[in-house]
Amino acid sequence: MPLYEFRCRECGYGFTELVAWDRRSGVRCPKCGGPAEPRVSTFAVGSGSGGGNTTGSGAGTAGFS
Repeated sequence: MPLYEFRCRECGYGFTELVAWDRRSGVRCPKCGGPAEPRVSTFAVGSGSGGGNTTGSGAGTAGFS
């Protein structure tokens, strides 16, 4: 299940929640109980700061520069 960002329509509180795609419309604000709407957000690719190869051997670059 993906982690989504939400914003409450009642109080404006922003929060994240792990929820199935088809259940996004039923999410309620944990602060006031009001209806929440999913927000557009970015996502990260990689495994932490710097991402990419951590061995220093150059393996795994697959020709990307």
